[in-house]
Amino acid sequence: MVANWYGVDEVIKDKVNHFYRGLRVFCAAYDKQYPNKIALGQKLAVVICSFKETDSGRYLQLTDTLNIQNNNISQIVSMAFDKDGNLWLASYNEGIFLIRFKDKDLKEYQITRFTEKNGLPKEIQEPFITNFNQKINIGTQKNIQSGITPYGRL
Repeated sequence: MVANWYGVDEVIKDKVNHFYRGLRVFCAAYDKQYPNKIALGQKLAVVICSFKETDSGRYLQLTDTLNIQNNNISQIVSMAFDKDGNLWLASYNEGIFLIRFKDKDLKEYQITRFTEKNGLPKEIQEPFITNFNQKINIGTQKNIQSGITPYGRL
């Protein structure tokens, strides 16, 4: 899977399948806990896509989308699922967001925003978020914050 400004493409050998076409896609995240879902980070929303394999089994087909919008979410540059299936988002200039899903369909959720009150640097721009060694890590222009938890501080 390749996320780009035109959407998401699935590349198999030398063939390209245009999986999702929409507004610019800045990043994507997938987790084995949700086998037929992928999260896409766009300019003003997170899009949860449901997909299935086609009859030939070679390509994926989009079956449903859910837009998660919040007034503070903008320009999602990076995202990762944690070990509990929560989705962490790094926004270009709005801090870090956590989306806790209440069901396996990813349709019921709660959004939490992390800022300098939670230990992030005051001026956070272009952060990067990863799930490494079962810990959420946030890289900023100042340092790397490791081990952020959904309920505590950095």
